[in-house]
Amino acid sequence: MNLDKLNIAEKVSNVKFSLSDVHSYITFLGIGVIIGFISRRYFRFLTSGLLVAILLIKALEYQHVLKIDWDLINSTLGFRADLSLESWALEIYAWAKSNIYLTAAGFIGFFIGYRAE
Repeated sequence: MNLDKLNIAEKVSNVKFSLSDVHSYITFLGIGVIIGFISRRYFRFLTSGLLVAILLIKALEYQHVLKIDWDLINSTLGFRADLSLESWALEIYAWAKSNIYLTAAGFIGFFIGYRAE
């Protein structure tokens, strides 16, 4: 295979990163490593704890013991207040698609942290 036809050097030279971009990528990589490492070590504990917390919150909300303003939470996180679960997932997907380098850095960091012994 002739690598000159792919123009890899030209494509790499066209990609320009600023110092703040590199800082963001390293931050996402680091956060991914930490989350991956914690997920590997404490997966059962995190999964069962999260499941119990979600079920408890939903049960208390169903019995009207707990009132959660989901619109306020969505607007605080930067989402529209009227989003359904599907629309919320599509907005996250659109963000990941438009910030592909940050998404890739996070996933790479996650896998590095997950595979760390």
